[in-house]
Amino acid sequence: MSAKSDLPRKIGKTCWIFTVVVMTLIAVVALWASLGHAKAEALPGGSITSYFRRVVETDTLTSVAIATGNSAATNTQMSAPSPSIPTQEEPAVWVEPATSAVMAGDTFTIAVTKYTTQALGAFEFYLVWDNTQVEFVGIQSTSAFTNVTTNTLHVVAFTLAPPLVPAGEAALAEIAFKATNAGTSTLDIIDAEEDFNRRVRLNDTNYDPILPEPEVQDGLVEATEPAVAFEFDEISAQVAGVPFAIVIRAVTEGGDTANYSGAADLSDSTGTITPTQAIFNAGLAELDVTITDAQANVIIEADADGTITGVSNPFTVTHNVAVTVTIAPKTAAVTAGDCLTYTLMAEDDYGNTWDATAEADFSIDTDAGGTWTDNEYCSEKAGTWTVTGTWSGLSDTATLTVNADTENPASVTIAPKTATVAAGDCVTYTLTASDAYGNTWEVTAEADFTIDADAGGTWTDNVYCSENAGTWTVTGTWSVFSDTATLTVTGLERHTFLPIVVKEHQ
Repeated sequence: MSAKSDLPRKIGKTCWIFTVVVMTLIAVVALWASLGHAKAEALPGGSITSYFRRVVETDTLTSVAIATGNSAATNTQMSAPSPSIPTQEEPAVWVEPATSAVMAGDTFTIAVTKYTTQALGAFEFYLVWDNTQVEFVGIQSTSAFTNVTTNTLHVVAFTLAPPLVPAGEAALAEIAFKATNAGTSTLDIIDAEEDFNRRVRLNDTNYDPILPEPEVQDGLVEATEPAVAFEFDEISAQVAGVPFAIVIRAVTEGGDTANYSGAADLSDSTGTITPTQAIFNAGLAELDVTITDAQANVIIEADADGTITGVSNPFTVTHNVAVTVTIAPKTAAVTAGDCLTYTLMAEDDYGNTWDATAEADFSIDTDAGGTWTDNEYCSEKAGTWTVTGTWSGLSDTATLTVNADTENPASVTIAPKTATVAAGDCVTYTLTASDAYGNTWEVTAEADFTIDADAGGTWTDNVYCSENAGTWTVTGTWSVFSDTATLTVTGLERHTFLPIVVKEHQ
């Protein structure tokens, strides 16, 4: 390339550098002028309202305009440098999120985001909205100059020490708005088809325009009336400890779904619900919750700081699968012939209990005798016995002590029933009482003992010392009951001794 043919490019580059220097001086003046004023961006005579390089179709001329406030734009003709053209993915600028679902009165933030394969040294865009629906609140953007009217935001940003914005996907600016009324507004990023002079401009770190023109995607704001209540979808019967889905809607005064995006505290009448917070997106919260306490007429409540509240329909939470059973009473003592009623309570992993008695089986040690009628046991044999309750493969045991029916004796028995002693020897007797079930207890200390009068001898309590030989009847008496035994007393053997006389023979 000849020096002559390269001259327009050198002139263009020189003009570009001159423009950047001029803008820097303007920025310094603006900062100086703003001391003690509301905004550092303000300049004498107005604000910086545009910074761009206009690429014309000939690819040889670029118009650079710097407008300050109400002053006229200054146009300088120069040779355009070769544009930077992405070789893979096309540049794009869009509003994120694409749709902002809010309520009237809400403040929300959007990001004007770009994608380029190169880092940026400068950029410019215009954003337009419906000022009857939303109003501008503020902006965050590095090295940016802004100008705001009732429905338009003009943003220009550049740096003398690029990169200003990294390559790839990155935010150009974060902008806060307030939804003033219910309705819909487009957040319109002006593209070349709408207004060529106010289109999006992206410049690389050499301040060359990035081509082709970026694809632009606008944003949308959908504002509803404020939420006044929460409404739950119908909740059916649930099982303790098993997660189940709930759906909660934030609704307006007219019953429509409100674009509420926030949190609500969850509580329930059992005090066991988890999680305890629901997050709403565009007025809808869908989540799984768990309740561990089995109850009837359970109600879930949602509460957003007391300003928006709502409750679910009453529903039943039933117990989970049993893991243990408990018999009752665990220990008991009864008199033979008395009956005792047992219960068997089941319990799940969450401490919920219920009566499983009707479906349970009950038993007692075989030697205890007695009879069962369902869960009622009527006792028979005195002793300490083990009672077992069984249901659904689970069992528990209790201890039952059965005492003889001493209040209702049926008979007495003397012992020994027969005995033989020599006259003068002593015999000890006992008397045992029995109830109707054959249970016995000793009544010797309270009993009276006698023997036939001709037998002679003496009694010391229940000990008889014999005298006269013979077979005698011994009687033991207690209360109205008596029993007899046979005692044989043998006499001493009698011997006759004859004298022996020895005479001397004469």
